[in-house]
Amino acid sequence: MHRHRVLRLALALAFAASLTLPLSAEPTKIKVDGNLIKGYITHLASDALQGRRTFTPGYEKAADWAAAKFKEWA
Repeated sequence: MHRHRVLRLALALAFAASLTLPLSAEPTKIKVDGNLIKGYITHLASDALQGRRTFTPGYEKAADWAAAKFKEWA
């Protein structure tokens, strides 16, 4: 019985939170290109990044790459 109350409360909160989301997104300067995104994923998943475990050289390489991309897109 208590579990159902918690579930109903969680659903009500999720619904209320969804009402605060914008109905449409603002246009972006970035053009979405599936092949480009696939290239990003392939690079991030590559052996060159050594699995990207936290605080490893591969992790640092991935973080540096991502930071450079964000600067490029800004």
